[in-house]
Amino acid sequence: MIIFDFDGTLMHTMDAIKETWAHALQALLPDFDPSASEKDLQRLISSGAAARVTFDTLWPAQHRDKLNIEDCIKVFREIYVQHGLPLQKAFPRAREVLLAIASRNIPMAIVSNKGVEMIKTTMKQHGLDGIIPDEYIIGDPLYGEKRKPHPASYTELLASRFRARTGEDLLAAEGDVIMVGDTISDIKFARNIGARVCWCSFGDGNKEECPALEPDFTITTLADLIGVIDALSYSENTGSVVKAVCASIETGA
Repeated sequence: MIIFDFDGTLMHTMDAIKETWAHALQALLPDFDPSASEKDLQRLISSGAAARVTFDTLWPAQHRDKLNIEDCIKVFREIYVQHGLPLQKAFPRAREVLLAIASRNIPMAIVSNKGVEMIKTTMKQHGLDGIIPDEYIIGDPLYGEKRKPHPASYTELLASRFRARTGEDLLAAEGDVIMVGDTISDIKFARNIGARVCWCSFGDGNKEECPALEPDFTITTLADLIGVIDALSYSENTGSVVKAVCASIETGA
């Protein structure tokens, strides 16, 4: 299985998030200058932090008594539809990549800290819907507080949905799962679920911290993922043939 992150992996959303953040803060705190938190916002986006974590972290201390996370999330998502959605862009060849993976009969999923309905809306808006099953799209609030890098979205949600759809145990497929993402959160999530990780250096993740975690693969464009998958398939198939030949020699067959 190939598990994709969403923001910074399939979609370029940095501009959309920044614009929405500014409008949301202006709506929630009219007297506060949102530009004061731009640098910290960039840092949190690069770490893969969820919106609720971002609000909790960046909310100005002098207005702490006005903080209501659920209200903040509601306002943010309402504003995102108006100001954020038009700024989102699918990374080049995103649909082509998804179709190429599907043609290889490799199941795909999305695990993101983004709101699940916003993910589905965006996928449809950019012609990426209908390739990954809806039940394999995991986002907020499906996992409660257990967001990436916590493994629950995989072990408790995706695995059970995969079993219900296919009858197969995804948790037994150790080594057969690749997490594709751009942030530290994605890399740590992959380690927590025993998956290999493909780091998207073209995304929003920190360009020093992410490589330091030694991802298994690094790609500079989304289209490079197909080469990684095909190289792995060739290597694994070759290994199976070699093992079969060796076994045949040992048994004298």
